[in-house]
Amino acid sequence: MLVFGILFLLFVLVLLRRLLFDLARLVVGLMAHTLPFFIGFTAGTMGYRHGAGVVGAVLLGVLVAGAAVALGQMAFNLARSAALRGVIALVYAVPAAMAGYYVALNLARVVIASPGLCQVLATLSAIVAGGVCVLGMIRLAPPLAETEAEAHRPTAGLAASTQG
Repeated sequence: MLVFGILFLLFVLVLLRRLLFDLARLVVGLMAHTLPFFIGFTAGTMGYRHGAGVVGAVLLGVLVAGAAVALGQMAFNLARSAALRGVIALVYAVPAAMAGYYVALNLARVVIASPGLCQVLATLSAIVAGGVCVLGMIRLAPPLAETEAEAHRPTAGLAASTQG
């Protein structure tokens, strides 16, 4: 009976570890989409106040949040200069970093007694959340051309596939 108890405890610990890891991934992923969520939430609230109903307000919020993500990604992809891409990335990353900071700060205050350590963990979380947001935009973007001639030159993969 003791062996079954120990095995059950190990199973629960492994399951709890996996659950906490998935929860952390979910929270960081949600923090990376803070600006579109806020825009969608605002649109849904306004829709509800103007008589769209609950289902209509939720649909409106989801559509507007999706449009905010799509427009931000499209603007980032179409930007020709690194400075403009940086500004667009900052518009999305700053709210994500703020959300990461405050989520981590409040969770750390529940668990950790030291205010200094809470601030350190919150700052690290802000860096991670902002970085995840920027990396998510960079991951889907085409690379910047260094010169105007490179911008119009076909890539090696495209040239090789059209010659054969």
